[in-house]
Amino acid sequence: MAEKVNKSCPVSCRFTDEQFARFAEDIAQSGLKPARFFRDLVISRSPTFERSAIDKKRMQQVFEKSGHALNRVAYSANSAPYNGTVYQKQYLHWLNKLNAIQQLLLTVLSETDPPKPARPVHNGNRGSPNVSGKKVHIIRFRLTQDEMTQFDDMIKRAGCSASTFFRELILNPTPVFREFTGFRRRIVFIVNKAGNNISQLAYIAKSASDRGLITDSVRDKWYEALVVIETILLAGIEYAD
Repeated sequence: MAEKVNKSCPVSCRFTDEQFARFAEDIAQSGLKPARFFRDLVISRSPTFERSAIDKKRMQQVFEKSGHALNRVAYSANSAPYNGTVYQKQYLHWLNKLNAIQQLLLTVLSETDPPKPARPVHNGNRGSPNVSGKKVHIIRFRLTQDEMTQFDDMIKRAGCSASTFFRELILNPTPVFREFTGFRRRIVFIVNKAGNNISQLAYIAKSASDRGLITDSVRDKWYEALVVIETILLAGIEYAD
């Protein structure tokens, strides 16, 4: 009876020359070939996963409610001119709606940047970093099927490719990943849809100002409200990682 062969799983990772150079001395001192050195290195790592401390359910509810409210304002402001003359009073009403949306968003997130973690955290779902303009060094090594199985679940939890995952293991002695869930996908969808409404509302304010329907002050307040809303929404994507 033929002996069962444990097939190996090839792994490849991209590094800049600067990143690869960090390991040149260690490889030389180890006496190992690069492929064996990097294979042993990833096996020795113990990646950990962190979850965001925010109340995800509350955040999603607020973002969805804000997105719907923003869509209603955009629809109302866009269709109103077809029903007759629109006066500044109506634009002020919509501005109040935008300010209310802003205040609602502020109940879960501030206008400030997301807090920086105490140690580097990799948002694996974002894929490979941009190395445009730099020379790329590709390293390859193999893992047994049993070894690869140990990493499969972690790669899924990180929400990235195997190449990206192993590169992080190699570059970081204490690799930390943010767990990737469907929550972020939903937040990204909401933010993208809201972005279209924000662009439309900015155009409506400019058009109203150009036609003399609103003062420059009202237009500027309208713009300011939209900028704050967009800033908080975009920060939400960072918090959702």
